[in-house]
Amino acid sequence: MPFRHTTDKILVRIGDGDTTIVLDEFYSWYQFNGGRAGASRALYVDDVNKGFRLAGEYAGPSVPPLISDIQQSGSFVDCGANHPLQMAAIPFLDPERVKQDRISLQRTFKKKHNHLLASLVHTGL
Repeated sequence: MPFRHTTDKILVRIGDGDTTIVLDEFYSWYQFNGGRAGASRALYVDDVNKGFRLAGEYAGPSVPPLISDIQQSGSFVDCGANHPLQMAAIPFLDPERVKQDRISLQRTFKKKHNHLLASLVHTGL
């Protein structure tokens, strides 16, 4: 899905220089146009408590090569989890499982999205 919103375009422009932007993108799985997300020179960090709907089980980003770089950004960034939790999260990263979870999430939020839009139209907004 190409960037369509002004904010996204601004972030890409900022990151086009010597800046790296790491987006912890909660909405990366919520696409209502049927397309796939994708952008050059952009990094999205998905962790198991958002896209995988496992609230409270933060196991860190699923991009291990970047963990040391992310940790350098400040001590407030917690990219680690205990080993048993990391091992328990592995089955959730199976590509077919991820695909099915993404499709399920998109279907659910498409209904909510459509309901919200219909309600706004009904109220004249």
